[in-house]
Amino acid sequence: MKYEKRWFAAIMIVFLLSGCARGVGVKKAGVSPDGVPTQAVPSKAVAVCTDLGKAFRYPNAELTSVSLVPEGTLSLPGINDPMPEHCLVKGKMNERVSKVDGKRYAIGFEMRLPTSWNGRFFYQANGGLDGRVVNAYGDILGGGPTSNGLLKGFAVISSDAGHQMEEGPIGDGVFGIDPQARIDYGYNAVAQLTPMAKNLIRTYYGRLPDKSYIVGTSNGGRHAMVAASRCADQYDGFLAGSPGFNLPKAAVAQLWGVQQYRSVSETSAKTNRPDVSTSFSAADLQLVSGSILGKCDVLDGLADNIVSDIEKCQSAFNIENDVPTCSGPPDGKCLTKSQKEVLAKVHAGAKNSAGQSLYASFPWDVGISSSAWRTWKFANSTGPRDPLAVGFVFMTPPVQPTLLTGHG
Repeated sequence: MKYEKRWFAAIMIVFLLSGCARGVGVKKAGVSPDGVPTQAVPSKAVAVCTDLGKAFRYPNAELTSVSLVPEGTLSLPGINDPMPEHCLVKGKMNERVSKVDGKRYAIGFEMRLPTSWNGRFFYQANGGLDGRVVNAYGDILGGGPTSNGLLKGFAVISSDAGHQMEEGPIGDGVFGIDPQARIDYGYNAVAQLTPMAKNLIRTYYGRLPDKSYIVGTSNGGRHAMVAASRCADQYDGFLAGSPGFNLPKAAVAQLWGVQQYRSVSETSAKTNRPDVSTSFSAADLQLVSGSILGKCDVLDGLADNIVSDIEKCQSAFNIENDVPTCSGPPDGKCLTKSQKEVLAKVHAGAKNSAGQSLYASFPWDVGISSSAWRTWKFANSTGPRDPLAVGFVFMTPPVQPTLLTGHG
């Protein structure tokens, strides 16, 4: 069975495609004999950080706040070293009032420009449906990072992708009512911000960056892949961790999964609807996880309670044969025949009425027992994230958002 490896992927793209706005030339600066970029001195361009607000000019861009952050002012969880001295810049691009919903939109951003610059640019692409400017620290992908881009001397930008999250149960995705906001979220925010950020770097340091990278995971990985196809000539590297490919199809596949879970769910007394979180208890999923581990642990040649050969595990593990079947209700030691059928369908991937695949299949993995798996499958799929994404972001939404506010 083919499946997607949803894991960390470093992707270097060498093809060039059009689509990203161009506002700066490609100009390389000095590199030391050992290959390390030479550091720029900010005083060559702007003697004081706060002068940047007066010195910088770029079409449809406004700097709303510029301040110097002294070394040691910031300390981040899991990172022992204090953040270096840097110039913190906040701003927005393409501010407008929507003709559709009457709300004010802009591509909000934050940049952090270290005094001791390594000559490189780091675009921090963020996850989910965006909607807020995450601090531009240059987050490094993977669990428990001990450093970040800013600490390593990168000039870093982060953005809200063109909209601000609103309050309420549908606040994440109501921006989709505005067509331009959907475009900005889809690809235009990166295209607009990239040349602007490089011009800001040139204004501050006196030259353009030697190298430019875009980094993100999940939706941030999607941003990185979009940049690879639309802005390839603006970046030297694309680091896309578990990128969300074909997000509209992914959301539909999630809703398809809900339909499967409903068949083995109990009815909620509160909503009088199937509660998909009851389809599999924590004990049920722990049983499946343990069965996968028991079948696949040694496939990599080492019994260490770690399944390293994920690909071989897909053919070795069989939900029907490797998990006991209940003769009565499930009790954490067995699954019912219907539960097995549901898990088999979900892992095989969503299909339409003709049996054609709608999206990718999913690999059998011991992580099925984690709380994150339950959240992804049972909470996000029932509301508001996935229904919201399908109804507001990935299709033309209703004029009145109240038509899609009901969920339970």
